[in-house]
Amino acid sequence: MTIVGPRPWHAAWPRHVPRSIAAPSVPAWWLLERNLPAFASHVAVREVDHETLGEGRVLTYEQLVRAARGVASGLRSLGVGRNVRVGLCLPNSAALILGYYGRTRPCRS
Repeated sequence: MTIVGPRPWHAAWPRHVPRSIAAPSVPAWWLLERNLPAFASHVAVREVDHETLGEGRVLTYEQLVRAARGVASGLRSLGVGRNVRVGLCLPNSAALILGYYGRTRPCRS
């Protein structure tokens, strides 16, 4: 992959840091579930309360996957299937991440 032109921030980057990387050709949910055995107990999401700057909800990868599967199941029970658009209007939060992964998981009959 080549970059169209130089970017201003490249001047500050160390030489060993690549300027671009190739994106995986598999869906994000697949990468999440494939790596679950290795990272199940690691923290995946840590919310911060923007008013107090205190720690809010914390989810491990195992909890994240389980909850995303629940969102996917709930959406399917409402009739959301392939080629159905779902809008997520949420703040940057665990709910947004769960909605994203829950909606992008493939529909299974």
